Amino acid sequence: MKGLSTLVLAMTLASSSYGQRFLPGIKAGANFSRYTGNGTGNYQRLAGFHGGLVGNLPLSATGGFALQPELLYSQKGAEVEQSGSRFTSRMHYLELPVLARINTAGFIIEAGPQLGYLLSHDNRFTGPAVSVKHKKIDVGYAVGVGYQLTSGPSIGLRYNGGVSTIFSEVIAGTVNPKNEAFQLYVGYLFGAKK
Repeated sequence: MKGLSTLVLAMTLASSSYGQRFLPGIKAGANFSRYTGNGTGNYQRLAGFHGGLVGNLPLSATGGFALQPELLYSQKGAEVEQSGSRFTSRMHYLELPVLARINTAGFIIEAGPQLGYLLSHDNRFTGPAVSVKHKKIDVGYAVGVGYQLTSGPSIGLRYNGGVSTIFSEVIAGTVNPKNEAFQLYVGYLFGAKK
């Protein structure tokens, strides 16, 4: 918690040096996720939800370049049917993406690293069960595009790619994949120009 307070203080001080101010906000939207990696070609996407808090810190005098950390709840997972068995995995993450954002006349390009913490998971099997143990930490990245109105509302499309594998132990020869998700979202920055 102390680290988060220090980050917020540093962002507030940095934004004041440009005559801009730190803008808090919210966002929510849909996830369309699956596993990716060797042996995951037959895995299907699973629909889910994400939402949470954002902060926008302008790093240029015009506000065209900004840093945007977010704290999000995010559902990810996948499902696969093979040899008469179905495996559905839904994972619940607390995610912290920290994105560099370029805003040109409202059009947004964003990219940066992302760290996820697994809150819980639900694995369901029809047929023989496979034993899996999930890693608590998920390392990845996010890239996206969108549109931000000067009055605060925004809409965007983002891709999340995994860098780390999601299982710490896999039994019965099951693949050890990475997370992948497309996210469609709407958001709002408070205190933006009217």
